[in-house]
Amino acid sequence: MAAAEHPRLLLPQFLCSDLCKDVIIYTADNHNIHSVDEVIDGERLTLTLWFTRDSAHDEDAKLITLLSQLSLTREDGERNSNLPLPASDNMYWFSHGESGFDIRCARLQILGFNFYSSSDGNYNASNTSCDPLELLMKPLRIGRGNEIFERDFINSLHALQVVQFYYWKAPELTTERRETGTAIGSAQHSQIEKSSDLELLLPCNHKLAETVLGLVSHGDLNLSFDWNDFALAVIRWEDYICRLYGDLSILMPYWVAQQAVYFVDPAELKK
Repeated sequence: MAAAEHPRLLLPQFLCSDLCKDVIIYTADNHNIHSVDEVIDGERLTLTLWFTRDSAHDEDAKLITLLSQLSLTREDGERNSNLPLPASDNMYWFSHGESGFDIRCARLQILGFNFYSSSDGNYNASNTSCDPLELLMKPLRIGRGNEIFERDFINSLHALQVVQFYYWKAPELTTERRETGTAIGSAQHSQIEKSSDLELLLPCNHKLAETVLGLVSHGDLNLSFDWNDFALAVIRWEDYICRLYGDLSILMPYWVAQQAVYFVDPAELKK
């Protein structure tokens, strides 16, 4: 639950007013008919979990097997194995009546960017035979204003994660670039006019997206955008993901043995 709200959980004999960090657990059956008061201030966050005693639905075993296979086939220094793999398109589609928006597209646009076709030049905006959302699963570029970043991202999630990482680390990236004088060759970008042949035409109800996702955007962050900082963010994001993968690999034996992953200092496991 967000700290700004204090919802009350109504049970047959109880009226609970929980605070931040409180957890209320109950069975979801006719013994615990419940409701939550309307949230009029702040934000309500809901975490939905399913529990079962049927080992056939144990996701840990499936995930451990997959990660183990990736570890065996992954070569040292190979970064592409850490890149995000999108789920099916319908997992990202927010529907509202006859309208809706793709969450990946909406979040990127709220942060001031748009998706563009990749450098292979195969995109044709007049081709209506294919689903435009399928393009988000393929290599693409991103642009801001009248500029396109001259680097292909492997898919839309890759691009979105880098953009979000940039806004998370922007002050640190600016400081690093200024103090070290880091010059990133990939920071070169093209001054171009927006063209329907380059920008991906994706279905997105922008007004609905702003209503649902809010407008916590680049304008609210009081940042002076710089492509050189963004290019550095691409590199630092890759370093960050590799570190996370390394930590997870160290925790794998503990995960297999304990059937759970706890926050443990990886250095402790090396002793």
